[in-house]
Amino acid sequence: MEFSFNVIVKQVLGLTPNDPQSATVLQDFLAFMRGLISLPLYIPGTPYARAVQARSRISSTIKAIIEERRKHACGE
Repeated sequence: MEFSFNVIVKQVLGLTPNDPQSATVLQDFLAFMRGLISLPLYIPGTPYARAVQARSRISSTIKAIIEERRKHACGE
């Protein structure tokens, strides 16, 4: 699963497996996947609550990468 995740992250986000952001996104993705198969109760500490938080962190990371690329594209 990690290999396919690294391929997807490389193609979609342009991150290499050695990139620290890639490892962070992987951990958040795994937490998100665990929460998908859990009981949907938003109680702190439950897999579902961790999944919601992980989804938010993944979204923020992707938005930051997109904004950074836009700045570099406009600057060049």
